[in-house]
Amino acid sequence: MNIQDLGSLGELIAAIATVATLFYLALQIRRSAKATQAATMDSILSDWRTYEREVFILNPQNVELWRRALSNFESLDANEHQVMNFILAQKVHSISNVQQQYANGNISKARLEPWMNYLSSVLRTTGGKYWWNEAAFAFDPIFVAEIDKHIERTKDQPTLIERVPTLAYDEAKV
Repeated sequence: MNIQDLGSLGELIAAIATVATLFYLALQIRRSAKATQAATMDSILSDWRTYEREVFILNPQNVELWRRALSNFESLDANEHQVMNFILAQKVHSISNVQQQYANGNISKARLEPWMNYLSSVLRTTGGKYWWNEAAFAFDPIFVAEIDKHIERTKDQPTLIERVPTLAYDEAKV
């Protein structure tokens, strides 16, 4: 074997090592992407659990307010109206973040869809429609367009109240 043959052999080994390194890096990037997606969903769910606990579990009076607002937002007094603005705005901001995470490739479409379905089912209730017409201007226009398209696409699906009948507010039963 001469010097030229050894040089060719060295180049072959270097090429194989380069391909192996690239393959290894691709695996590492894939693992990192999956870890990022898992961490993103964990963060979203953690934030949502904290929100639900603080708004509804620690303040059970907000459950009745939520039910009344979904049925008839206009019936709320000024203070209740403001509290519901905060509650609904937080839900919209949270789900807007989920949509942004999808747009950035941090979560899949399959992970986004249940959140969009939930928000759409809230905003298609009588009270949700009223509030959204009043408040949509205050949110990211790109997200507003996305949720409006989703609402239109799901207009024949049940609202949150129709899916969860215990949320229906019946003043006669109070």
